[in-house]
Amino acid sequence: MNTPWFELYRYDLPLSRPLNVKGKVLTRRTGLIVGLEVDGRKGYGDIAPLPGISREDLQTAINEAMHLGKANKRQLNSVRMERLQQNIRTQPVFLGWTPSVRFGFDTAICSIYGQMTSGCMLPDLGKDAPNFVLLSGLLTGSLEEVAEKARRLRENGYRSAKLKVGARTLEEDIQAVRAAREALGPDIPLRLDANRAWDYDTALQFGKAVAALNIDYIEEPFPNVWRFQEFAGSSGLPVALDEAVREMTPRDVESVSWAKVLILKPTLLGGRDRLYSFVKAADRQKLKCVVSSTFESGYGLLVLAHLAADIGGEDVPSGLDTFDWLQSDLLTEPIIVRQGRLYLEDVLRCLATLDTSRLELIGHAECTLPN
Repeated sequence: MNTPWFELYRYDLPLSRPLNVKGKVLTRRTGLIVGLEVDGRKGYGDIAPLPGISREDLQTAINEAMHLGKANKRQLNSVRMERLQQNIRTQPVFLGWTPSVRFGFDTAICSIYGQMTSGCMLPDLGKDAPNFVLLSGLLTGSLEEVAEKARRLRENGYRSAKLKVGARTLEEDIQAVRAAREALGPDIPLRLDANRAWDYDTALQFGKAVAALNIDYIEEPFPNVWRFQEFAGSSGLPVALDEAVREMTPRDVESVSWAKVLILKPTLLGGRDRLYSFVKAADRQKLKCVVSSTFESGYGLLVLAHLAADIGGEDVPSGLDTFDWLQSDLLTEPIIVRQGRLYLEDVLRCLATLDTSRLELIGHAECTLPN
């Protein structure tokens, strides 16, 4: 059998505007691209821990990826080629490794699987899969910026928008919701994301003030998850779980059947097996799942779009509208959003334009997979 290789690249992309993450202001997005080759087929994955959110930092991810890539006889030997011929949802995760590293390696292996089975950069989703994924446009900034972006989203055919709240004063947040609603019109659902910014009483005051404005849901308005159900009943706002999902197991989903949505961020959850375990648990409780980003590179975002098409179908907008935060990217072909949609044919074509020649190679090794 041909000898595969492992390579690890570092990227450092300027952002188009500062990104505030839990009080930490980022002006660049750094991460890693892991590359594997098996029988002449090259697969890549984005390893993108987000400072302030991921439990691992970039140096930890580098150390783990280098060890995992170079110690293939202990780690990758468990991933036999015949496993890649099976349903990719059963692909074993690299247990014990941090989520961003697991997801990056898992993506690289899935890319090889896709090329083996369908000649595409990622596995075929089947004849019943949608050919596009909807995006939920992201609204941030001042009231004027929120209103202007909301108008553009409406004009460009978006069917969902999400507004970040919690960083302004309470009255300013209420005004921002009203401004967004006015600009979007009455029919486009508006999602809210508070990132646990308030206490219960403040969140309740906010919720009652905006509940009549066609709010799809609010993500985690305060830290105490066990009062979310009470909040939803008292405020009239449905609640989505985001940060809490990382603190849960799929079995725990049974206890949150009152929630409207689970926000699934693969970079923070790890490999596909864990991701789809949450999807299956949510299906049993009749909860929707929304795939969302942590400001990955364009390559990582397109992988997430492919997952979103599989998980959410064509009628659940995904939280992937972060492309315009990247001033430059790893792909030589620009990502095209048409009428608030990413079409899978565009996704697969753009994925194939990943240009590693512009990246810093920080590690490589030959490795041997079993026969």
